[in-house]
Amino acid sequence: MRKTRDEILSNIGNNRYDIIIIGGGVIGATIAFKTSRVGLSTLLLEKHDFSFGASSRTGKILNGGYNDLTTKNIISTIYKVRERNNLIYKSSASQTGILYPIYEYGKSGIFGQELKSNFYDLLSIFSQIKRHTSHSRNSTLECLPDLINNYVIAGIEYNEGMLDDSRYVMELLLKAEENGADILNYAEVKIFEYNNKEIQKVILSDKITGRIYETSAKDIVISAGAWGHELSSTLPNGSFDNKVQYIKASHLIVNSDIIHINKSVVLPKIKDRPNVFLMKWKDTLIIGPTIKKYNGNLDCIYATSDEIEYLLDIYNTYFSSIVNKNHIITTQSGMMPVNSTDIKIHSHPNYRLFLVEGGNFTLSSLIAVKTLLKIYGKPHKWFSVGKFMNNKIDKKIEWVLKKETIDFLINYFNSVDLAIRLNEFCKNDSSLLVNVGLDERIPRGLIKYFVEVEHALHLDDIMIRRLRFILTENDCGTLLAEHIAEEMANILGWNQKRIEWEIKRYRTEIKRARVSLY
Repeated sequence: MRKTRDEILSNIGNNRYDIIIIGGGVIGATIAFKTSRVGLSTLLLEKHDFSFGASSRTGKILNGGYNDLTTKNIISTIYKVRERNNLIYKSSASQTGILYPIYEYGKSGIFGQELKSNFYDLLSIFSQIKRHTSHSRNSTLECLPDLINNYVIAGIEYNEGMLDDSRYVMELLLKAEENGADILNYAEVKIFEYNNKEIQKVILSDKITGRIYETSAKDIVISAGAWGHELSSTLPNGSFDNKVQYIKASHLIVNSDIIHINKSVVLPKIKDRPNVFLMKWKDTLIIGPTIKKYNGNLDCIYATSDEIEYLLDIYNTYFSSIVNKNHIITTQSGMMPVNSTDIKIHSHPNYRLFLVEGGNFTLSSLIAVKTLLKIYGKPHKWFSVGKFMNNKIDKKIEWVLKKETIDFLINYFNSVDLAIRLNEFCKNDSSLLVNVGLDERIPRGLIKYFVEVEHALHLDDIMIRRLRFILTENDCGTLLAEHIAEEMANILGWNQKRIEWEIKRYRTEIKRARVSLY
């Protein structure tokens, strides 16, 4: 049975956990899921909302590494493809075709791309991943009507996974909770108390109330991405050598109605420029990423005007339908390792503390297993073959949700599990089936569910990382946000001043993501 936030915090000082995980992104959530599944008492702490950082700011691709495949990195590609296939199966993620146009001036030509694609297919021979499709010049241009066709001679369509990043993280955390884990967002680790032998206490701050708590564990894992090294460095000998190098990656989110492409597409590399993807996701098109060094505040990462101009220039070089800043819904930026296969698991020389660096969604399960093997050994414990996300509807379910809501939850989130849980949540209270505002997709019960089950504590938690409306609605969900704030107020006891503050906080986040557009 899940515990409330107050229940966890009231007992946190009395518990000595088997493991404390600091960081609520995809790596931390995967580790929490695996440790709780085998019965280890687990506490996960995240100083912002779950998947606040890079784990909600990806390009939504489960990438096996097709574009980077060369004779020099075959082994790493084999690992990435295996992990991608594994994750697609366990999460019931959808597959998506990505079209790679072949140009007359390209190095490998049609034969080289065909050879590469056949080898890439071979790596997934025992999975359900579809084989690549070869397109003629005409077929390529039919799929991409706006593509400037000079020098296009053919196309290769290969298949990858498509995943809603923050929804996946949330599903992992809910499963960890079902297994008995305690999870807390807005719980910032401030400092460690230690002696010569062990870390005696972890001191944390509840960022909602400002209260300070202390707890302890046999083992501590820091899986906070680019933030991790800063925290480990508060301990003596906690500044590790051979660190993973992180860079800033930015994407544009554009209304897909103005761009006439029928497939997701990856544009060929030019010199040292990384591949730029145009990914069809929900009702939008995600363009990116840019790659840029960043030494600023990791809690405030936003796209700059030069990054936006760079992506727009690339798009407008290849496509005839001109896109400008007025067509951009919003932007997203996050930190990512320079090389996704560069994974480091540092162990402290004096204490049972481990710092995990590197990786991405595709490699998240592999990183979690490697981390747990380093801490505990016993490889048989950490591997599992079962699905943890379901996309099949049981005909025996007695639905109380409206059809519009069911279709929205399944088609938009690609999650039958979410629809089933919400249906059960609303079963005994018909008032929860009433629409929020005029939006027939969103019942009041969904907002209550996000707050009470998925730990949403601020308006932007729902708008950005639960509903994703900051990315998918043309107005970033601004009008609906006011109604959702009212619903949250009824649940969390906010007064009118707090409601106005939450709305202002969300609108400020929208402006920050769009400031470089003006």
